[in-house]
Amino acid sequence: MNFRASVAFKGMIENEGQPPIEVRVSPKARGWEQVAAQPALESLSLRERPHLLDAVSRAWLFLVLVLGLGFGVLSCARPAQAPTSDEERHDPPVTEEDVRILERADIILSSEPVWNRADTRECVDASAKLSLFCALQKASVEILGTYDHRRAALQEVRFVIEERGKEYEHRLMGFNNDPFTTFGDIKQVLRSAKKRVQNRLRH
Repeated sequence: MNFRASVAFKGMIENEGQPPIEVRVSPKARGWEQVAAQPALESLSLRERPHLLDAVSRAWLFLVLVLGLGFGVLSCARPAQAPTSDEERHDPPVTEEDVRILERADIILSSEPVWNRADTRECVDASAKLSLFCALQKASVEILGTYDHRRAALQEVRFVIEERGKEYEHRLMGFNNDPFTTFGDIKQVLRSAKKRVQNRLRH
């Protein structure tokens, strides 16, 4: 008796002097199925059945490999998506303007009386007091002419706040409004962020 499996996942068992038995493997059925017009598979001897099942198993393995390769090719062919303007990057490009933004924000928050520790992220130009977020926003507009929410200067401040160990829904506002945050802490995160930007510029 001979068994042969084709790339179409179809196999034939040929008996001398008898009609062949055809089996097929399909993604919808994990195993083999008999073609209705052919003799019953149950007529195979116990010695013959393991050969059939082994060939079907190999056909299934081949099917899995083909499908996996196909998905892999599709994944590789898909173009990489660039981050959107509001998507956070942990390595935003830095420039000298980022240093200037942080220096300007540090100057704007020159003393504790001008610090607003009840931030709402709504910044009023004529406000006598500014939160950490509003000071950075004001500094950004003064240096760049516009506000960039994901600018490297602001991102580095956020990362410094993260490393202090507390989680906030909005890091700049949450840290600013935290009752345990002091004005000295505000100044420290601004200066730490400035050092990080300067180090990145040197490297």
